[in-house]
Amino acid sequence: MSDNAKPLILLTRPKAQSERFARALRDRLGEVEVVIAPLMEVVPLTAPPEAAQARTLIFTSENAVPQAGAGAHRVAWCVGRRTALAAQKAGFLPISVDGTADDLVARLAHERPEGPIWHLHGTHVRGDIAGRLEQAGIAVHEAAVYDQRTVTPDPAFLAGLRRPGAILPIFSPRSAKLLAKAAGDRPPRLTLIAISVAARDALPDPWQSGVDVAESPNAEAILEEIARRIGA
Repeated sequence: MSDNAKPLILLTRPKAQSERFARALRDRLGEVEVVIAPLMEVVPLTAPPEAAQARTLIFTSENAVPQAGAGAHRVAWCVGRRTALAAQKAGFLPISVDGTADDLVARLAHERPEGPIWHLHGTHVRGDIAGRLEQAGIAVHEAAVYDQRTVTPDPAFLAGLRRPGAILPIFSPRSAKLLAKAAGDRPPRLTLIAISVAARDALPDPWQSGVDVAESPNAEAILEEIARRIGA
């Protein structure tokens, strides 16, 4: 790689999300080499019929939105802007806290929206949002409406790990754990950028000291951190 060449960016999110982020990378950075090598895939599950009638919904991922039924101008509380945008496109009235699960719980505990309230999420979920809101006196039903199934690493992933100067963004604690497992628990020789402290801390201890954490817990902040790292 020449001195002026941009490093490889290795994306391990599910295929559709990786492709969208790759487009954002090229819009921001121009021509850049991207390898998409997913370590998980999103598989829809059947939502409880009651969720389609809920007055208020909680989405902590855009992957839950398609399983929630018609938006029909129902209120959707969302942890971030990307999820809020997906909810809006589906006909919901989104409210984004643009933060973390803690921010979402705090806002809901203060606003106390009308129910019934359903939190629709994946099979791998963090933060116990429903349980914490129950403790605050707000009744919340919950259901897993998609699975995040592990995908066997392909040769492109293993080759990307060996590329000098490569950058790998980590978008969730689960992604961090899958990365460590796929890499054989050996710290890869590339730059890791985590979306949050929680994502960084999900990596093995020997990996964590060299990990950059994005300024905000969203894809836009990861994109800016990548741009900063390569001097764009």
